[in-house]
Amino acid sequence: SLHTMYKLFLSAVEYLPFSSGDVSKACFEEIIERVLSRSREIKPHQYNEDFSDVAEQHHLQALQKAMIIQWLCFTPPSSIPDFEMITGKLLIRALIHSNTLFREFSLISMRRVPELPVGPHKLLAILAEPLKQKENLFSLEDQEVSDNLEEFEDWHEYYSLDATYRGWLRCEMENSSVPPEMLSAEEKDQAVAAATQTLELAFLLLEREERPWLNAVETSPFESSELVFLELHATAILCLPSGECMTPDATSCTALTSALYSTISEEDVLHRQLKVEVKVSSKDPCCIEVALRCLATEGDGFGLHEANDG
Repeated sequence: SLHTMYKLFLSAVEYLPFSSGDVSKACFEEIIERVLSRSREIKPHQYNEDFSDVAEQHHLQALQKAMIIQWLCFTPPSSIPDFEMITGKLLIRALIHSNTLFREFSLISMRRVPELPVGPHKLLAILAEPLKQKENLFSLEDQEVSDNLEEFEDWHEYYSLDATYRGWLRCEMENSSVPPEMLSAEEKDQAVAAATQTLELAFLLLEREERPWLNAVETSPFESSELVFLELHATAILCLPSGECMTPDATSCTALTSALYSTISEEDVLHRQLKVEVKVSSKDPCCIEVALRCLATEGDGFGLHEANDG
């Protein structure tokens, strides 16, 4: 429960040093990092025999990942040394980890269903109150802070748009269950209005000029005298347009591999030395593991982390 979490948080932050240069001694910061890291590990699942609960299981897993942020959003007791510094550091870490989760959730929340993705909206809810105090906790002139705040605000806007889209989708699905001649003019107008609002908000987000969505603050030059390869490893679920999850097999893995190769020209495949591997996950039979590898080149976001462009 939240109360139990808070009691554990208080005990740790009161009796352990916040950070330590001695690796043999425990500190609060190290414990938190381990908790955050383990929360993103893929855990084996026990599904129903017909795999009807796959989506629900992953829905709950996203919620659990989001709830971990709560550890960073508790307010330490004001009696501890460096109270404001510790509170600020925890909030910055919450922002950084939240942005990592937002990126992950954006990929797993693309199912065409009217239900809101629970993970990102839980994150937004948990961070809403702590971020009201951000001006008092850290310097907004700090590059890392400002970059992560801007990215957080971008994701906030994205998921607000996502909620609008799913509202329109719900309207369309409800209307599709009724014969067209039975729909009232009001119901038709409501669907059109919802679609128009979704499109307008999407264009506003994508065409924003003052600060393009998820755009790097500055570019990191790519300079390397040696060949450098980029690798991406991802775990995913295959879904039908209805949102129903598919159980992967060798055929679907081969089809997806071919589809990924076909997204770029044969010339680029050879030039970038692209390698694609898709297989059924050894940890979760309802998931696939995708591995992509290619030669790095300018524009890939490879370089210093300062620009947050990776």
